[in-house]
Amino acid sequence: MRNRLANISLAKLSFMTIAAICLGACTAAGDMLQSRGGAVQQSNEIAQGGDGDYSAFSEFQVPLNTGAPAAILNVNHERGTPGVVRVALLAPLTGERAAIGRDLLDAAQISLFEVAGDNLQLLPYDTNGTPGGAARAAEQAVSEGAQLILGPLLSGSVTAVAPVARSRGVPVVAFSNDVTVAGRGVYTMGFVPQDQVRRVVDFAMNSGLTRFAGLVPNSSYGAAMADALSGAIPRFNAELAEIKFYSFDADGQTRGITGAPVTEANRAVRELADFDRRVRTLEAKKAQLEANGSEQALAELARLQLLQTEVGPNFDAVLLPAGGNDVLRLAPLLAFYDVDPSNARLLGTWLWDDPRLGTEPTMVGAWYAAPPPQSREIFLTKFRDTYGREPDRRATLAFDGLAMAAVLSNRVANGRPFSQREMTASSGFVGTDGIFRLLPSGLVQRGLAVLQIENDGVTVVDPAPRNFNELRERENRGRSDNRRRGFSERLIR
Repeated sequence: MRNRLANISLAKLSFMTIAAICLGACTAAGDMLQSRGGAVQQSNEIAQGGDGDYSAFSEFQVPLNTGAPAAILNVNHERGTPGVVRVALLAPLTGERAAIGRDLLDAAQISLFEVAGDNLQLLPYDTNGTPGGAARAAEQAVSEGAQLILGPLLSGSVTAVAPVARSRGVPVVAFSNDVTVAGRGVYTMGFVPQDQVRRVVDFAMNSGLTRFAGLVPNSSYGAAMADALSGAIPRFNAELAEIKFYSFDADGQTRGITGAPVTEANRAVRELADFDRRVRTLEAKKAQLEANGSEQALAELARLQLLQTEVGPNFDAVLLPAGGNDVLRLAPLLAFYDVDPSNARLLGTWLWDDPRLGTEPTMVGAWYAAPPPQSREIFLTKFRDTYGREPDRRATLAFDGLAMAAVLSNRVANGRPFSQREMTASSGFVGTDGIFRLLPSGLVQRGLAVLQIENDGVTVVDPAPRNFNELRERENRGRSDNRRRGFSERLIR
């Protein structure tokens, strides 16, 4: 199998270019990476489903051998061959997360044959999905000449790999989104939800919304989202009305206005909506109208009888950074307590990438930040057509990571190809998930789009920036507009 993989003819591949990764805005023609084989038609004999059953495409798959590189992909250079760059991929190819590991490896293989030249080798290693397995895989990778490590997936494994890589001066581009493991040669490429919160709040503020609330899970993730919202508010000259933490634990149930049990989530939504005060305000108004007794008062009273509340909540946007299942339980509660699209815009993160949300009326018109969907959809289509399954959303990290390595290995003719200077170039890269750049701190910065949920899908209401100059100009313009808006509001008050 190793020799077969080493001598695959590129003419057999029919991969079209999924996303050309380049330095900067890709304005220089020489920087753009071209597809390496688009002329030959792809076999349609790709199995639909099954573990490891890829039918006609099976010759391109890597055997999942625990504790050793499954194969050295691309041309079969010996270690130390001048001009050849070895890139290790650390992924959970066995264990509980083997399905994700397989998606990462398969995405990397697409990138290898689409983008990489003959000077790049991919060496996959199995982490077994554990920190210990990741450390052993890293030891073997660096001992076999890896000059860059892509992965591992989870923060615990990244922590275990870091000292091994640092001791040999090998940078790590991990697929984790845990910012605490970044730094000193370790870069985290994962999708950071805090960045998504800042992006959607920025867009909401620039769209005229000024008072924000949060409804977040009662967990460490929820606490991080609450901190992200609290940190974004002063940055955009907005006001934070309130943050409520919810859980679906029914302990300590009380009885709601319908007599039904009220869970902690129900209570959190009711308090966030300030529902009881709003109900009392309306009842007091009804009593005044009834006491007035005039024809006009009674007509107004008849109108109010159809309402639970009249005044809206004390915010005009609420962040709900939860996944689809939570959202489908919470959105009807928000509507029940009179927080709906008529008085508040719902805001979220990429966890809202769930077609079911368009079936919930309260979610129609809601905004969330996510990678730009167009180029990502091209990758997903190619992955489905090639492997016959839907990949994990993190599979693009392996594709973009390997393509970035290919770009850097091609651009550096002499010396060490993966220096911090090259990896953290301010112009960044363009990948399947839009623009991104690695920062000297080890964090990743991405250009995100804002999407709006519709009944039949999503629409892009604010496109992702095309390069980092455009991103900087947007941010500067937004801060300036927000300062002017805040000054104007202070004058009016």
